[in-house]
Amino acid sequence: DGSGTDFAAEIVDCEAQADMYRAEMKERGAEVERFIQDIKDLFIRVVFRLRFIEGLTWKEVAVIVGGGNTEENVRATCYRYMRRYNKHKALSEGEKVL
Repeated sequence: DGSGTDFAAEIVDCEAQADMYRAEMKERGAEVERFIQDIKDLFIRVVFRLRFIEGLTWKEVAVIVGGGNTEENVRATCYRYMRRYNKHKALSEGEKVL
């Protein structure tokens, strides 16, 4: 019966695929780190780090940054930054921006 051999081969394939996914996630994490490090504004950089590296909720981010910021404020700050970043990136790549 070859089913034991087939199962073992399937396990090896799954382990190899898992290793590939782990390497990809590590690389993407490094890309996120580089992106955040390049944010010049300290407040925005802290918001991004807390949210996307530390994995905090928007409410937790707002509490940590303080200054009367609400979860809506920090979320809006993040999305506003991303819109500006994407618009700037599109313009620098010669794309038409509406």
